[in-house]
Amino acid sequence: MDTPDETPIEAESNWSPVDRGWYVVLDFRRIDVRGIDEVIAFHAEHPGAVRMLDERGGCIYRNTYRAEDLAEFRTLWRLAGEWPGVQAHLSGWPADRGDIDAFVDCHVDHVLSEGRDVEACADYGEYPSHLGCRDRHIRLRLGPTALDPERPHWFDFARPVAKSHWMLDRHRMRSFLSPLRRRSGCPALSWARMESAIDHLPERLEVAGIWRYEPNPLGYPAPRRLVPRDADRYHAYLSKLFRGSDEWRPISRLAKKR
Repeated sequence: MDTPDETPIEAESNWSPVDRGWYVVLDFRRIDVRGIDEVIAFHAEHPGAVRMLDERGGCIYRNTYRAEDLAEFRTLWRLAGEWPGVQAHLSGWPADRGDIDAFVDCHVDHVLSEGRDVEACADYGEYPSHLGCRDRHIRLRLGPTALDPERPHWFDFARPVAKSHWMLDRHRMRSFLSPLRRRSGCPALSWARMESAIDHLPERLEVAGIWRYEPNPLGYPAPRRLVPRDADRYHAYLSKLFRGSDEWRPISRLAKKR
């Protein structure tokens, strides 16, 4: 008779957790509500649809959706999301209705419908176009330099510390983006990538070189603000800062890059 393997789990040094990427799991039960058969039929059309039995013999319907499937998920969510017993999990973590509603419409309407990368609402070239989401973000790509309080450039977070140089206030940048944490379940919003991008930006900005002064319409944190002298020099400057590191890129963009 074979003897059981008594090797302690701790000794299995090659074990490592599997990263399944972003996904949402939706469970709902067969209950006495109008349209339940139509919802079950719609659920069954998605690949991987599962029907399970609980300990009481009741039916539980489960499906797993990737970011590219969110339009289909949203349809089911709108039909069954408020039913008793419905449960959702984001990448393995329990999620309530507010967690889902905070991002699903935006992602479907402004990422999937526009053909963007499902993992990023920003554009990624040699550096990200912005940090955050379409409603609230910090711009890295140079656009109109008129100060926009809802979509400032990263250099708008610099403050003067001496006549010849300014310091970037990374804490203020993170505070500005913090309201987006209510959308932390969104597959296109990665805090790790944003942190990496912020850390790539220079802490010290020399007034000489690519920067020049212009009046600050807000008057805070100084009556003047720094803006780039020249768009081409600014692009070359940022490209050099982000060169040689990929932590700020979405995984899907790394695959395309290779």
